[in-house]
Amino acid sequence: MLGLYREVASELLFPAHIVDEQRDTVMREMADKRLGNDIHAGLIAAIAPGSPTDLIDAQNSDDVPTASPEAVRALYQRLYRPENTTIVIVGDVDPVEIVKLIDRQFGDWQGEGPAPEQPHVPTFDNSGTAPVSHSAIRYAREGATFTLTMPYEPVTSRASQAEADLLDLLMMRVISNRLAAGREAYPPGSYGFFIENGANNFRFLIMWDDFVPGHWREASANLVQTACNIGQTGFTEAEWAAAKQSLIAELEQRAGRANEAANFDLALQLANAATLDRDLLPPGEMLAVARSLLPGLDASEGRKWWLDQRAQGSRHLRVTSADLASQTNANAAIRKAINDAVPEEACQIPH
Repeated sequence: MLGLYREVASELLFPAHIVDEQRDTVMREMADKRLGNDIHAGLIAAIAPGSPTDLIDAQNSDDVPTASPEAVRALYQRLYRPENTTIVIVGDVDPVEIVKLIDRQFGDWQGEGPAPEQPHVPTFDNSGTAPVSHSAIRYAREGATFTLTMPYEPVTSRASQAEADLLDLLMMRVISNRLAAGREAYPPGSYGFFIENGANNFRFLIMWDDFVPGHWREASANLVQTACNIGQTGFTEAEWAAAKQSLIAELEQRAGRANEAANFDLALQLANAATLDRDLLPPGEMLAVARSLLPGLDASEGRKWWLDQRAQGSRHLRVTSADLASQTNANAAIRKAINDAVPEEACQIPH
């Protein structure tokens, strides 16, 4: 397998007929995904302007229809180089022997031509995030999102990462439980709270509600009010205790099934962690940290965490609904709907 990867790393050829064949496949895939890509690009442009994902429209490249085999090979030579490569091996192997095998296969690998200059990686500017945006694309899934976006700061130690990750998991659970109130009839996954770290050079907190069409005002106001309530009064001890108990149970289940994880999945997780300069923490380690840390955390810690995130991040409300196409100024209509429904001035959307 390593021999095959070695060939892929530097020995690929790009015959014109193969490039043309794959070009047609890629163009069909791009056409199938264009609507979803456009919707996602609009969201990223609103919440993280200036980030790589905002500036580089990689999913809708205009180069694909015309790229020559020579252009494809030049891109391959520029990107597939030893200095850009991480080799991840997972399984029941002898580390010493694996290092020897890697050196045998890859030790003589050199990139073609001089190493290109490393491009500047753009980062978003919080000041460019507007408080509200919308999409009225027909056939898109209707929904509202309340987001907090902030620069991603790598953790300084394995222990601090474990504690930070654990608190993130707890907050995802307790806020999702808060959003579940009154939504017993909603399908799973149509609302919740999620945190993403570092994948796009920023930390991204998103509270969402895929509302019933025609109810964008109620759903949007509820997200803003929920965020406001958390900042003002936090969580009840009952909410906090339920979330902690549920998280412990989930970590116990993960730890009990850790040996069932596919090696490929573990390799992918490890590669992603290495890219973000993070450790891949096994479920058993996270469970041990949870059992040690969670008993000493009361509900006030949840409010403190939320207020800290609010202070660091830029908040944004995005509403996706075909109904907004009829509005002369959709963003102003959203702002008015929120500010009419949310009495706390500090939580309203500024003009």
